[in-house]
Amino acid sequence: MVYSIGGGAKNKDWLQMQADIFNAKIVRLKTEQGPGMGAAMLAAYGSGWFGSLKECADAFLEDAETYHPINENVDKYEKLFVMYREIYKQTKPLNEKLMSFRK
Repeated sequence: MVYSIGGGAKNKDWLQMQADIFNAKIVRLKTEQGPGMGAAMLAAYGSGWFGSLKECADAFLEDAETYHPINENVDKYEKLFVMYREIYKQTKPLNEKLMSFRK
């Protein structure tokens, strides 16, 4: 399971794409305050309010939506990734030559 936070978590299409690409459940939290929430959780755990980080997370975090992989899409992304790796190998020397123009 992967938790998605921030601006990207507002886009349902992007969340579904992540589920399909990673072949994993993607969970959008009710709060958008990921870094602040993480800091608060660590402070609560460090203060001894919870016996474990899991217990702390269970108390603090609330799921809003869960996106599940769509098998048909997972298969397509796996095939595309294989193609990407082939293309990368073939274009790596060209990209290295182009580096001198990026300075």
